[in-house]
Amino acid sequence: MKNRVHYLLRLLLGIRPAESFDDGIRRKILKVQKRLPHKQFSETSFVNHLRSLGINTGDVVIVHASWRGMYALESTPASVVEILLKTIGKTGTLVMPCYGSKSEKLDVKKTKSTAGVLSETLRNRDGAIRSAFPKFSMVAYGANAEAIISSHVNSTYQFDELSPYYISMDKYNAKVLLIGMGEKTHKISVFHCASYKCKDKTDFYNNCFTKKCSGEVIIENEAVQFEYIDRADNYSNNKKVFLSLFGSVPKHIINHKGYSIVMFKAADAYRIAYNFCINGGELYTH
Repeated sequence: MKNRVHYLLRLLLGIRPAESFDDGIRRKILKVQKRLPHKQFSETSFVNHLRSLGINTGDVVIVHASWRGMYALESTPASVVEILLKTIGKTGTLVMPCYGSKSEKLDVKKTKSTAGVLSETLRNRDGAIRSAFPKFSMVAYGANAEAIISSHVNSTYQFDELSPYYISMDKYNAKVLLIGMGEKTHKISVFHCASYKCKDKTDFYNNCFTKKCSGEVIIENEAVQFEYIDRADNYSNNKKVFLSLFGSVPKHIINHKGYSIVMFKAADAYRIAYNFCINGGELYTH
């Protein structure tokens, strides 16, 4: 009965098959907001905002972005990526989630990113490096791209200590930018690094990471078979907990209708989530 009601709600609200319920509702809200009067922001404003948020030359920056949520910025995806790269300079590194198909097969060179327009734009840039891991690949460009990306092929879990996210945080004190995603979001990937760190330290997380998976990654036209683990199917993000923990993370925010940027240090978010998890907090519902 519950599944039937959920299906009818999705049908009534026009939620696409591949969308989560939250993403579908957000898409509808943004569609309405775009029709309302709002201030436009220039590329110059975008550069100034990045600087005011503390993005500097030499930084390693992880970007999560919703191009749909950046409708007030007068720019293009290619220009936004270029601005980000110019802001961090030749000694900096830009990192983005790149994901892949819903299946367990990934072609490092050919599979399009399913993590948004900016991610796909960076993936197609000459010199960008994409990690070889089923389902949750990442892409990087810049001075430390190879060091950040290369170990992912040896990961046991997509957010373990060999993952680009963890390495960016642990070795390079990465800053995280959320662009066009609103001031409050439950999509904070670094929290998964913290929960996995507790795998062998608490019963909850030991029981959580028990799903055995297999996949195939095409690397330079050669198929490589992967065995890895994931969260068990009945463990899903507890959105209320994610929002609550994120509320405690020190951050800098620029927020206007149709345009928002949030910046925080990955290590700050990791520390808060790890302390929560190791002290008995449950990051996932089950």
